Amino acid sequence: MSWLLWIGGGIVALCVAVVAIGWALPAEHVARVERLIADSPDNVAHRIRNVRNYGAWREVTIEVLSEEPGRVRYRETSGGDTMTIELGEARGGWRFTTTILDQDLPFDGSWTIDLTPEGEGTRVVIEERGRVKNPVFRFLSHFVFGHTSTMETYLAALAAASG
Repeated sequence: MSWLLWIGGGIVALCVAVVAIGWALPAEHVARVERLIADSPDNVAHRIRNVRNYGAWREVTIEVLSEEPGRVRYRETSGGDTMTIELGEARGGWRFTTTILDQDLPFDGSWTIDLTPEGEGTRVVIEERGRVKNPVFRFLSHFVFGHTSTMETYLAALAAASG
């Protein structure tokens, strides 16, 4: 019976440690990834801009909420999670900003996606300015998932759709 108390106490101590470390980590972060994609900047930009077609190259479902020149708001569902995002376009259509609009998620922030011609391809750089509100999720995103995992998955899908 005492071994059950030790196991239970260990689990409680582990949970307390995760929350305490999560609180000690900064809520805000900046992360950056880049990849050379074997396609022209115009083609890559078209793929990013064409939100309605994201499901063809990413594992997401998209519902477009509103569109105007250079800006689209949409609801993205992936893995059972849903968030509302705004995609804005600048710098001649080779710079994009995506911003999470929902305030009730355990995280928020934005990506700036820059496209630069490089040889026969396009250098795609994504910079994330994020905030992880929940200390448990902050611990997990820092030590388990990493702040760049979603951006790396996005770039891999974008590259695969270009090839």
